[in-house]
Amino acid sequence: MDCWLVDAGERDESVRGLPWGMRAAAALGDHALPAAMLAEIQAWGPVQHLSIIDRRLDGGGCTLEAASISGNGAYQAGMCYVSKGFYRFDSVDAVMRGSPSSCAMVLQSSHEVAVAEYRARCYEDLAIAQRCTLATASEGRAISLNLYRCVPNGGFAEREIESMRHMAADLLMLVSKHRLIARLRAMAEPRLRYQRLSATLSERERQVLARCCHGWTAKQIARELRLEVSTVNTYKNRACQRLGIRGQRGLLELLGGNLDELEQATASR
Repeated sequence: MDCWLVDAGERDESVRGLPWGMRAAAALGDHALPAAMLAEIQAWGPVQHLSIIDRRLDGGGCTLEAASISGNGAYQAGMCYVSKGFYRFDSVDAVMRGSPSSCAMVLQSSHEVAVAEYRARCYEDLAIAQRCTLATASEGRAISLNLYRCVPNGGFAEREIESMRHMAADLLMLVSKHRLIARLRAMAEPRLRYQRLSATLSERERQVLARCCHGWTAKQIARELRLEVSTVNTYKNRACQRLGIRGQRGLLELLGGNLDELEQATASR
């Protein structure tokens, strides 16, 4: 295994204008980015599989994105890597934990993977000869860009390795921005969806739903809003019908567990 630390602040001006890097930037935050990067990175050298892994170092969560030239081998191997916790045996993980605020480039061949099941499921099953990983860690998260070359093409050549070292800072910045945008979109999507749908609700309907989500009974809501219990149920049923949901659970799923949008309705009368 070979490992190099990458200075994320030092960017090589000669590679910043690479067209494939700039085209991939158009897909930032979108699920299409891995496939776009894989297609465009062929200008650097043949790569059969690509994956992006965004993982919390405390084990709290992990997101996988992957693309393959053909089939979905990268995604299947990546899911196995995540679900079976193979990252615990990964040299990249050791590097990131040893230097939690650094960026690194790691080159690993199939025969260098010591854990038999990890080697079989994530290398041999896909006929992977070598993996080139760019990784960065900050604020308790590790993000890696993994490029896989299959046996027929052999390992990465010296000129390719040197070229990748020069591009590493730009690529890590691109992937880190992509994951940040994707996380922010995932957080905002339920709220935006609720905002669009709730525009069809009356003020009373929003007030009733807000209190339902906080566990209030129809009697409590009726007393608070000075309504009949039957009227409360009418507001609730009509609002759920307009939103296309069923009761409290459906609304919580719509909001993604975030009640911020309903807090204002709860406070108003």
